[in-house]
Amino acid sequence: MQNDPVEFRTVLPTLEAMKIGIVKAEHQFFADINQLISEKNITGTMATSLMNDYSYTNNIANNLVEIGSILFKSHDAEMSEVEQSLQLDKSELAEAIAIRKASEKRSLKNENQ
Repeated sequence: MQNDPVEFRTVLPTLEAMKIGIVKAEHQFFADINQLISEKNITGTMATSLMNDYSYTNNIANNLVEIGSILFKSHDAEMSEVEQSLQLDKSELAEAIAIRKASEKRSLKNENQ
């Protein structure tokens, strides 16, 4: 991908989309765990075990995205600086997810009308 400039241009948005997916999965996981506990479908011990497993999985996913960022980082110093400025920080990720959720709710509302 680094040798193909056209293909390389899609790496950064793909990695950013993966970051958003990881954060969305985290929110969904905790919502699901809360629901399972409140409906008494799982015990506290089961929930703790699931949360530990999720923590390991989440760390792996974040590390893989970070590895991708390093592997596909531009070797051109100026381009690398531009790429870094385009990457989303945690607050921007949260904002992107909130906007997407709002958009999905509006779409569902319009479909139901």
